[in-house]
Amino acid sequence: SQDATDMRADIALINVFKLINKGRLNLLEAIRKVSQKKYEKLLKRSDIKVQDNSKNKQKHFEELIAAAGLVYDAAKRATSLNGDLGIVKELELLGRILEERKDERFDEEGKKQQKEDEQKIIGKMINTTDPDANWGAKSDKKFFAGYKVNTDHSYDMITEITVNKAGHPEEKAAAGLLAEQKDNLGIVPLHFTADAKDEFSWENGHLFCPGGYPAEYMRNDDNKMGFEFKFNADVCYACERRSECTSAQDGRSVFVSHTQLERQNALSFNVTDEYQTIYNEQHWKVEPKNADLKRYCGLNRARYRGLGRVRIQACLSATASNFKKVARWIMGKVKNGVYKTLAKIAALAPPKGELRPETG
Repeated sequence: SQDATDMRADIALINVFKLINKGRLNLLEAIRKVSQKKYEKLLKRSDIKVQDNSKNKQKHFEELIAAAGLVYDAAKRATSLNGDLGIVKELELLGRILEERKDERFDEEGKKQQKEDEQKIIGKMINTTDPDANWGAKSDKKFFAGYKVNTDHSYDMITEITVNKAGHPEEKAAAGLLAEQKDNLGIVPLHFTADAKDEFSWENGHLFCPGGYPAEYMRNDDNKMGFEFKFNADVCYACERRSECTSAQDGRSVFVSHTQLERQNALSFNVTDEYQTIYNEQHWKVEPKNADLKRYCGLNRARYRGLGRVRIQACLSATASNFKKVARWIMGKVKNGVYKTLAKIAALAPPKGELRPETG
């Protein structure tokens, strides 16, 4: 069985205004360490104060974007600054913030972020303190800030675990986890149970969207072990199901793993009575294990920052959870062994007479 759970990041949650301004100030600070003169010049040209209670948030948002963009463009053009690793790092972070947030909009009065933009936050940076921590979604209305933990389970033991960014689709992690489980433990499941939702159809090497339109082109990605499909932007824009499918301006993108044939076979098996029997026997073992990881093994919140460090924490938590299971199994065997030994001793040498004769 395979499942995913959320993990909160070790960061402060800040609004989009503070995020943009923090990216700007961090880049300015990196520039100051290299050139005080350029720092003072850019600070004066981009000087702006964040207003959380601005009367027109859309206008203030655009002003912050412009100020941050000014610093970003100036630092990128300055050849004397491009060799500094600190500046390169902050340039990358600010560039990502500007790219991710540039399309966000507020209502006509400029007071509240438009409801349809809420889904756009998935996969976006939350705080420059930990750039790998993103917004993710548990449902259409419930979001979380942090990481997504994917686990494989076999016989109530965690056989593989990995951590991805919160916006990372669960199906992209499935093939990699199964491959590692096979290489490291030699486990190849006869049946595989997981949450599944597949609205896109795969026919004769072509991918069709729920509206019945084929993808415009396909690109193989060996690193992700799958194919990236891109749908025509004009078709997506005019599609009646666009609001429930994508908010991207350049058309919907879809990833299909190299193991798509196996996935289709699994989906076909998932509608059978045999699968339902297996699922009923196995699925209840997954959620308690995830709950144990989060409640008692420290996986509810990241203690470190950065994807690599958080993955180490997840491995340690999974190891601790498995050790507890093994310890309970050993103690159960010891307990049963003691009882059986005492029973055998009692049978070989039954007590004679009264153990505690009456006195007086």
